Amino acid sequence: ELNNPADRLDIFLNINRPTNKSNVLVYARFKTSEESIENVPFEQIASPVIPISSTLNDYSEVAFTTEEDNDFTAFQIKIVIVSDNHWNVPTLKDFRAIATT
Repeated sequence: ELNNPADRLDIFLNINRPTNKSNVLVYARFKTSEESIENVPFEQIASPVIPISSTLNDYSEVAFTTEEDNDFTAFQIKIVIVSDNHWNVPTLKDFRAIATT
C-alpha cells in the first residue's frame, strides 16, 4: 500500500546472469480501484538487456520500468528466474522498487 497514488514504477535489481540460456523475468500487478489486488493479473514488465556475467561475483544493476495509464495505490512484484540448467541459474541481490508520479 502506498501513502500517495503513483503512476510509474522503477524496479532495480543487481543480477548475475551466468549464461545466455538463463534469464530474469519481472512481473507486476497494480491496485487501481477498490477491488482486491488479488483479483488483478500479473503483467510482464519489458525486460532490458541483462548482460552475461563473467564471474560468480559479477553483478550488474538492471532497471525495469513501467508506467501505468491510471494511478495505483498498491503494487506487487513477482520475479521469475529461468535457466536450462538447474545448477547454473541467475542470482539476484539488492532489490529496490520505487513508485513515483
